[in-house]
Amino acid sequence: MIRKVNGQPIVSSGDLPAIIGLAAPGDTVKLDIWRQGSAKEITARLANANEKSAQVASRKESPGQGKLGLALRPLQPEEKQEAGIDSGLLVQQASGPAALAGVQAGDVLISINGIPVKNIDQVRATVAKSDKSVALLIQRGGTKIFVPVNLG
Repeated sequence: MIRKVNGQPIVSSGDLPAIIGLAAPGDTVKLDIWRQGSAKEITARLANANEKSAQVASRKESPGQGKLGLALRPLQPEEKQEAGIDSGLLVQQASGPAALAGVQAGDVLISINGIPVKNIDQVRATVAKSDKSVALLIQRGGTKIFVPVNLG
Protein backbone atom coordinates (compact mmCIF):
# COMPACT_ATOMS: atom_id res chain seq x y z
CA MET A 1 0.00 0.00 0.00
CA ILE A 2 1.36 3.42 -0.93
CA ARG A 3 0.96 5.81 2.00
CA LYS A 4 2.82 8.92 0.74
CA VAL A 5 4.37 10.19 -2.48
CA ASN A 6 7.12 12.80 -2.02
CA GLY A 7 5.77 13.43 1.48
CA GLN A 8 2.16 14.00 0.35
CA PRO A 9 -0.28 11.62 2.08
CA ILE A 10 -2.43 9.27 0.01
CA VAL A 11 -5.84 9.34 1.70
CA SER A 12 -8.12 8.00 -1.05
CA SER A 13 -7.64 6.02 -4.25
CA GLY A 14 -7.92 9.20 -6.34
CA ASP A 15 -4.98 10.88 -4.58
CA LEU A 16 -2.26 8.71 -6.11
CA PRO A 17 -3.10 9.34 -9.80
CA ALA A 18 -3.51 13.05 -9.08
CA ILE A 19 -0.07 13.35 -7.46
CA ILE A 20 1.71 11.11 -9.97
CA GLY A 21 -0.04 12.92 -12.84
CA LEU A 22 1.78 16.12 -11.87
CA ALA A 23 5.18 14.45 -12.32
CA ALA A 24 6.88 13.95 -15.67
CA PRO A 25 8.18 10.69 -17.16
CA GLY A 26 11.71 10.14 -15.95
CA ASP A 27 11.10 11.95 -12.64
CA THR A 28 12.08 10.12 -9.48
CA VAL A 29 9.55 9.97 -6.65
CA LYS A 30 9.95 8.92 -3.02
CA LEU A 31 7.26 6.46 -1.92
CA ASP A 32 6.39 5.65 1.68
CA ILE A 33 4.76 2.22 1.52
CA TRP A 34 3.36 -0.44 3.84
CA ARG A 35 4.58 -3.94 2.90
CA GLN A 36 4.37 -7.17 4.84
CA GLY A 37 3.51 -5.50 8.13
CA SER A 38 6.02 -2.65 8.14
CA ALA A 39 6.60 0.81 6.72
CA LYS A 40 9.27 1.15 4.04
CA GLU A 41 10.63 3.97 1.91
CA ILE A 42 11.56 3.39 -1.71
CA THR A 43 12.47 5.52 -4.70
CA ALA A 44 11.00 4.89 -8.14
CA ARG A 45 11.55 6.39 -11.58
CA LEU A 46 8.35 7.10 -13.49
CA ALA A 47 8.08 5.59 -16.96
CA ASN A 48 6.17 7.07 -19.86
CA ALA A 49 2.72 5.44 -20.03
CA ASN A 50 2.70 5.96 -23.80
CA GLU A 51 5.82 3.82 -24.31
CA LYS A 52 4.50 0.45 -25.38
CA SER A 53 6.20 -2.63 -26.70
CA ALA A 54 6.86 -2.56 -30.43
CA GLN A 55 4.40 -5.40 -30.91
CA VAL A 56 0.71 -4.72 -30.50
CA ALA A 57 -0.56 -6.93 -27.72
CA SER A 58 -3.88 -8.67 -27.99
CA ARG A 59 -6.09 -9.64 -25.08
CA LYS A 60 -6.05 -13.29 -26.16
CA GLU A 61 -3.90 -15.57 -24.10
CA SER A 62 -0.84 -16.87 -25.88
CA PRO A 63 -0.02 -20.52 -25.30
CA GLY A 64 2.23 -20.84 -22.27
CA GLN A 65 1.83 -17.22 -21.20
CA GLY A 66 -1.43 -17.29 -19.23
CA LYS A 67 -3.65 -14.35 -18.44
CA LEU A 68 -0.78 -12.09 -17.33
CA GLY A 69 0.86 -12.37 -20.76
CA LEU A 70 4.45 -13.00 -19.70
CA ALA A 71 6.93 -15.63 -20.84
CA LEU A 72 9.37 -15.91 -17.92
CA ARG A 73 12.53 -17.82 -17.11
CA PRO A 74 14.67 -18.06 -13.97
CA LEU A 75 17.72 -15.81 -13.81
CA GLN A 76 21.12 -17.44 -14.08
CA PRO A 77 23.46 -16.84 -11.10
CA GLU A 78 25.58 -14.39 -13.12
CA GLU A 79 22.44 -12.47 -14.18
CA LYS A 80 21.38 -12.14 -10.53
CA GLN A 81 24.82 -10.87 -9.62
CA GLU A 82 24.86 -8.40 -12.53
CA ALA A 83 21.39 -7.09 -11.63
CA GLY A 84 22.29 -6.90 -7.93
CA ILE A 85 19.29 -8.98 -6.80
CA ASP A 86 18.81 -12.27 -4.95
CA SER A 87 15.78 -13.54 -6.84
CA GLY A 88 13.67 -12.69 -9.85
CA LEU A 89 12.52 -13.92 -13.23
CA LEU A 90 13.59 -12.61 -16.63
CA VAL A 91 10.80 -11.48 -18.96
CA GLN A 92 11.51 -13.19 -22.28
CA GLN A 93 8.33 -11.97 -23.95
CA ALA A 94 5.47 -9.68 -22.92
CA SER A 95 2.03 -9.67 -24.51
CA GLY A 96 -1.57 -9.12 -23.46
CA PRO A 97 -2.21 -7.22 -20.23
CA ALA A 98 1.47 -7.08 -19.19
CA ALA A 99 2.56 -5.51 -22.50
CA LEU A 100 -0.33 -3.05 -22.37
CA ALA A 101 0.92 -1.99 -18.93
CA GLY A 102 4.42 -1.38 -20.31
CA VAL A 103 6.31 -4.54 -19.31
CA GLN A 104 9.00 -5.35 -21.89
CA ALA A 105 11.22 -8.27 -22.82
CA GLY A 106 14.46 -7.97 -20.85
CA ASP A 107 12.74 -6.64 -17.70
CA VAL A 108 13.29 -8.59 -14.50
CA LEU A 109 10.19 -9.40 -12.44
CA ILE A 110 11.21 -8.91 -8.79
CA SER A 111 7.90 -9.13 -6.94
CA ILE A 112 4.19 -9.58 -7.52
CA ASN A 113 1.70 -8.00 -5.13
CA GLY A 114 4.58 -7.14 -2.79
CA ILE A 115 5.86 -10.72 -2.48
CA PRO A 116 9.38 -11.45 -3.80
CA VAL A 117 9.25 -13.75 -6.84
CA LYS A 118 10.95 -17.11 -6.33
CA ASN A 119 9.65 -19.20 -9.27
CA ILE A 120 7.20 -19.31 -12.16
CA ASP A 121 4.68 -21.49 -10.29
CA GLN A 122 4.45 -18.82 -7.57
CA VAL A 123 3.65 -16.18 -10.21
CA ARG A 124 0.97 -18.42 -11.77
CA ALA A 125 -0.61 -19.08 -8.36
CA THR A 126 -0.67 -15.38 -7.46
CA VAL A 127 -2.22 -14.41 -10.80
CA ALA A 128 -4.79 -17.22 -10.49
CA LYS A 129 -5.87 -15.85 -7.08
CA SER A 130 -6.03 -12.26 -8.39
CA ASP A 131 -9.32 -11.13 -9.78
CA LYS A 132 -8.80 -7.84 -11.59
CA SER A 133 -5.20 -6.68 -11.26
CA VAL A 134 -1.72 -7.41 -9.94
CA ALA A 135 1.10 -5.09 -8.94
CA LEU A 136 4.47 -5.96 -10.43
CA LEU A 137 7.84 -4.62 -9.33
CA ILE A 138 10.18 -4.85 -12.27
CA GLN A 139 13.78 -3.88 -12.75
CA ARG A 140 14.73 -2.32 -16.07
CA GLY A 141 18.43 -1.61 -16.28
CA GLY A 142 19.31 -0.21 -12.87
CA THR A 143 15.84 1.18 -12.15
CA LYS A 144 12.97 -0.44 -10.28
CA ILE A 145 9.47 0.40 -11.51
CA PHE A 146 6.05 -0.48 -10.09
CA VAL A 147 3.68 -1.60 -12.86
CA PRO A 148 -0.02 -2.21 -12.16
CA VAL A 149 -1.42 -4.79 -14.60
CA ASN A 150 -5.15 -4.95 -15.27
CA LEU A 151 -6.09 -8.59 -15.83
CA GLY A 152 -9.40 -7.68 -17.42
